[in-house]
Amino acid sequence: MTLTRLVPPRSQNDSSVLFLDSDHEIRTEGDLTFVEVCMPHLRRCSIAIYFRAGSRFESKDNNGISHFLEHMFFRGTKSHPSAYEVNYAIESLGATLFAATSPLSTEFELSLPSENLEQG
Repeated sequence: MTLTRLVPPRSQNDSSVLFLDSDHEIRTEGDLTFVEVCMPHLRRCSIAIYFRAGSRFESKDNNGISHFLEHMFFRGTKSHPSAYEVNYAIESLGATLFAATSPLSTEFELSLPSENLEQG
C-alpha cells in the first residue's frame, strides 16, 4: 500500500498530516482539495468539508468567530428559513448533519443513504 500525504504540515512540529492509501482519488481545484473514497459495500454517502478556520487563525479581536459561524450555519437559509426546517429537511432524507470546530479547522459533514444522494 502506497501512502499519499494530503495536507502539508503547517510547521515542522505539526503532526496533523493526513495520509491516505493510493486507492483514493485526490484532486485539487484552486485552493480546494477533494478526496473521493469509494466503498461500494456501504449504502451511505458522506460528504465532509473542512475549512482552515479555527482558534489558531483567530486574533484577540475576533476570537471565537469560527465557532460562532459554525452555529450560524444551522440557523436557516432562504429555502429553509428556520433551524427546525433545516433539520427536518435533512432528517426526512434519513441523513445526519454534523459540525465541529477545532483549533485548526471547522468541519461540516453530511451523511445520507446513497439512494437519497440526488436530493441531498
